[in-house]
This record gives sequence, C-alpha cells and structure tokens, in this order.
Amino acid sequence: YMKKDKLKIEKKILRLSFLGSLLFIIAEGVMAWITHSHSLLTDCLFDAADLVMIGPFLVLVPLLYKPVTEKHPYGYSLFLLVKYSVLLALTCNLLVENIKLLVHGGHEVNAGKIAVFEFLVCIGCAVMYLILNHYSKKYESETIKAELYMWKLDVVSSLGVAVAFVVQVLLLHTKLHFLTPYIDPAVAAVMAILLIKEPVVVIFQSIKNLVLFAPEEEVLNQIRSIV
Repeated sequence: YMKKDKLKIEKKILRLSFLGSLLFIIAEGVMAWITHSHSLLTDCLFDAADLVMIGPFLVLVPLLYKPVTEKHPYGYSLFLLVKYSVLLALTCNLLVENIKLLVHGGHEVNAGKIAVFEFLVCIGCAVMYLILNHYSKKYESETIKAELYMWKLDVVSSLGVAVAFVVQVLLLHTKLHFLTPYIDPAVAAVMAILLIKEPVVVIFQSIKNLVLFAPEEEVLNQIRSIV
C-alpha cells in the first residue's frame, strides 16, 4: 500500500509540475516573441526541453518501482542520459548564438517589461515550488527531488534576470547607456553557462551507471559456480 501511495503522489506531483511548466513556457514564449529577448528565449527553450521529458516520465514512473533485475538494471540512468544530452546540446547552441550576438553589438529590448515579467515569473515559480514541496514531504524520491530542483532553479534564474534588466533600466539614464544593448545577450550567455554544469554532471554519472549493465547469462553462471 505504501508503494501504491508513493506512486500516486509522485504521479500527482509530476502532473502538477507538467501543467505549471506548460503555463510558464507559454507565457515566456509569448513574452520572448513580443520583446525579442534572447534571455527569455533561453529560459523558455530550456524549460520546454525539460517539459518534453516530463511527459514520458509520467509513463515510466510505474516502471521505476519494479525491482531491479539483471536484465533491466539501469532504465532510470538511460532516461536521464537521453534527457540531459538533449539539454546539453540545446544549452551549447544557445551559448554560441548569444556570444555571436555580443560580438556583433548586441540588441536593444524593453528592459522594464522584461523585469516586471520576470519578477512575476519568480513569484509564480516560488508558489509552485512550495506546493510541490508540500506534497513531497510524506514520500520523497529522486524524481521528485529533480522536479523540486528545477523549480528552485527557475526561482533563482528568474530573479537574477529581473535584477539584470532593472540594472539596464537604470543605465539608460547614465553615461553607461551604451552598455544596454549587451545586457540581454550577456544574461542569456551567463544563463547558458550556468545551466551547462548540471547536464554534464548527470550525463557522466548516467554513463558510469550504464557501463555496469549485467553481463551475459553464461558469464553470470560462471561467476555463480565459482562463488
């Protein structure tokens, strides 16, 4: 019964996280299109890549509760490897594009609109984190921890972006106003650099787990006979 309850709560948390992420992605996508902000686009695409993987996870979660066997020992590691490989490729591409933009003089965006929007996103992500954290108190798993981490990351990144664009608004009325075209691509590049670490770490860990796949049955029988 405990396993069934845990599975039920975990699937509920994933559904809530999926719906919350979907709403924020739509909002970020619309705002990125309106403002032409690369930092908003970076955030939107990273969240979208993560969202795409939550869908299959809703199907795979019940399989994670089945006992580990010699035939199927590391399905979870394979899933993480695929997920974070996609995120790593996406993040590297965004980093290169924003560096190119910086080299070519950056571009102007409506900093005031973006700052207000990001503050609202930050509050929304914080509320979602608290809701999911409340549901996860009774049962905790690696899946739930990963979702909570992503929402916590969204809170911090949204706040950081909001502060950066508040600074841009202030710079418009100073002698440093010539720096304003570089803030949006610079923020996007910094976000990409910070986001690269997690996929790299998880990919290496997943590969380490995957190379421990059980050997052929013949080899296992030899090992058992010797033991």
